[in-house]
Amino acid sequence: TANQVQQAIKGMPGVQDATVNYTNDGERGATVHIYVYLPDAAAKQIEDVVARINSVRGDAFKAFDQTAEFAVTTNRRVLVKRAADLDPASVATDATGLRGLTAAVQAADTTIFRNNATADLKLNEVTTPADDVFTAVRTAFGDGPHLDVDVSPAANITAPVWKVTFPFSTADQQRVDQQLARSEEHTS
Repeated sequence: TANQVQQAIKGMPGVQDATVNYTNDGERGATVHIYVYLPDAAAKQIEDVVARINSVRGDAFKAFDQTAEFAVTTNRRVLVKRAADLDPASVATDATGLRGLTAAVQAADTTIFRNNATADLKLNEVTTPADDVFTAVRTAFGDGPHLDVDVSPAANITAPVWKVTFPFSTADQQRVDQQLARSEEHTS
């Protein structure tokens, strides 16, 4: 069935590459990993691909540890990630959000992993100032609850690592900036 899923999506509009890996070993048990590269796919095409994955796999991998990655820009390190639950509209919405975010923020890799309750957005090797990153996150994903954002600066940048749970409004951001500025005044 892993091969059937791969063959079913490989030729779909918007898909440039797809792999489905199945393993069953004593250490990790049975796993299925789906990777789809669709950097230019429209949101509807992404939804169609995810729906096709769901229809072809059916319940065949129910007892397996399942992961899926959708590379949604030409940088294969910009990924929408999921576990077994693949909601077509949610994957497409996150793909659109990541595309907008990465157009505004310079980072080596950017991923969003979402489950039913929360989303984890990770940006690594970031060279964009934190204030601009959080503004871009709000623009791309809104300021609603249940979004945890980790921002790690590039090695050559002197900046803190940020771990922020949204909602994180512009006013919240300004308060943190003021506290950091006061803290820097006391240490210099």
